[in-house]
Amino acid sequence: MGDKIRNKVFICSNNQQLLGAKVSSFTLEKYRRTDSFEVVILNTDEGSELDRLAGQTYLRAGEIHRFSATELQSWTLIRFAPPELMNFKGRAVVIDPDVFAVEADVGELFERDMTKAPILARRGKGKEDWASSVMVLDCARLRQWSLAKIVDGLLTHELDYRVLMDLRCETNPIGEIGEEWNCFDRIDGATRLLHTTVRMTQPWRTGLPLDMVINRPPPFMGVIPREWIHALLGRRQPTVHQEHPDPKVKTFFFSHLKGAVEAGFIQEDEVNLAVEQGQIRADIWEQLNRAESA
Repeated sequence: MGDKIRNKVFICSNNQQLLGAKVSSFTLEKYRRTDSFEVVILNTDEGSELDRLAGQTYLRAGEIHRFSATELQSWTLIRFAPPELMNFKGRAVVIDPDVFAVEADVGELFERDMTKAPILARRGKGKEDWASSVMVLDCARLRQWSLAKIVDGLLTHELDYRVLMDLRCETNPIGEIGEEWNCFDRIDGATRLLHTTVRMTQPWRTGLPLDMVINRPPPFMGVIPREWIHALLGRRQPTVHQEHPDPKVKTFFFSHLKGAVEAGFIQEDEVNLAVEQGQIRADIWEQLNRAESA
């Protein structure tokens, strides 16, 4: 008999988000109750099909953008790689680097009934959108997923990045998981996975210069650019990352980063290097000194 296929949780990241990804991994390991899955960090800065996009143009919400390999979110397309990486066997949970287990065993997601749909996700912010930031995948039924073909489609402008990320072009049925498994920027009694989805207020990046594509707000009354209205009102777009508005989210992150450092899961040198490279806030050690270890 062959070896049993081991399910995996894939945390998608690049170097800029790597510290967050490691805290994510720490929370997954800390709250797991069984050894039923393996945690893998996919760091696109270590090389992938996405390298072909560097400096090239692509469609994003109908507008032409130029792909930057150094942009904060340059890793996002790697979400579609796990089925192929699993040789189209077993199940995968795919999460962003800013998704953290809140006293939850992610192994529960592998036990979900997927007979009717090979993809499970929560509903997105738009009516037809799905949030691909947390997905449960039945890899054997996703053989058509190919990161190389996705990159080809983006390079020819046949695919739109936003449509792809919202799973609006997915031909497979998609099943729904509760919002508690991808809880946007809040912690309450139901939260299982916290997602710090507002990148501008990620707790570990406060004070750093903004380095991300900011989607333009829809025009007022469908005609007047909102940027004009904001300028008239004296409201300027922030140029640096802001503090997270929810103290519980901030406390959660720093207590778990401190726990990861104390456990040797993250080395102090890694934290210092991330500060030097401008990937995390300069006052990180002050924040950790005030935090209680998780």
